[in-house]
Amino acid sequence: MTEKARLTRFVARDDTVLDQTFWNAFIAFLETRFGSIETVTAGYSAAKDALVERGLTAVQQQLATIVAELNSTVSAAQQNLLIQVNAAQEDADDAVATVVAAINQLNDINMQVAAVQAQLDDILESNSLPATGVTVAGISGLTATTVQAALAEIFDKLNDDHDAQGSLISALSEAATDLSDALAAHAADANPHGTTPESIGAVPATRQVATSGLAQGGGDLTETRTITVPKGTGADLRTATDDTKAVTSKALADAMAEVPLTDAATIAWDMATAFDLRVTLAGNRTLANPTNVVIGKKGRLRVIQDATGGRTLSFGSAYSFVGKAAPTLTTTANAVDWLFYDARASDDILISAAKNVGKP
Repeated sequence: MTEKARLTRFVARDDTVLDQTFWNAFIAFLETRFGSIETVTAGYSAAKDALVERGLTAVQQQLATIVAELNSTVSAAQQNLLIQVNAAQEDADDAVATVVAAINQLNDINMQVAAVQAQLDDILESNSLPATGVTVAGISGLTATTVQAALAEIFDKLNDDHDAQGSLISALSEAATDLSDALAAHAADANPHGTTPESIGAVPATRQVATSGLAQGGGDLTETRTITVPKGTGADLRTATDDTKAVTSKALADAMAEVPLTDAATIAWDMATAFDLRVTLAGNRTLANPTNVVIGKKGRLRVIQDATGGRTLSFGSAYSFVGKAAPTLTTTANAVDWLFYDARASDDILISAAKNVGKP
């Protein structure tokens, strides 16, 4: 009977009685089928374990072969390295032995040199040759006779040089004495050659340094002389009375600086104080005749109306005008008129006007 046929028996129908007998039979059927499944599963598991074990065994065999080969290779390399190390150690020992032998040989040579040096020191200290001579082990051709002969020749040469030095010192001493005598004789004569300043082209001390014009100073040549030229100041240029000073550009600029006049009912003007002037009118004013008039002096007076305006300016008797009429000032508040002057005489100051000056 197939599994399907067996299972058909448990299909519920309308007339099927689902009693205890039905369910017992159904459960027994299931237990049988589960047992079959477990048996098959166990077979599969056993087969799987067998395959795994067989595979692991093969892998282990392969690994064992590889490990054996590696161990063999490492062992051979270790043996080869040990052989090379031993050979290098032997070479190093040979090199050390060679160096030690060379050092010992150098020490022997140094001892021989020290012995020779000691004997030579004794010879030089006693200034005599030893009867036995000087011997050096291992050096051929250096005998007591040859050393004695060489040293004797050296001492003879030194004696000859000493004699020559003595002769030279004696000659130098005589020359120094002669020079000292000559210097003493020269010092006793203040002018042994009769030299004069004129004979050597020197300027006589009686010669004078004279000055002229604005230059000052000078004198004879018995001492250092300084020539100076005094310079004028702005004030000097304004007064124009000092004729002994030079004009510089700064002094000229200072002199041309605008100077204020003091506003008053009658405005005083000292011409020596400025070239260019200014005044602000706070009322109707009169410009007084200038004092300290410098003939030929020219300049200008800037006349400014105050914030009120309407101010007038009258002139003293020393002024003359273009067209013989005094200018009428601009009376607008804060207006500016320029009055140009030319001092032709102390009582003739020409005035011309540039009225209402300003930017458009």
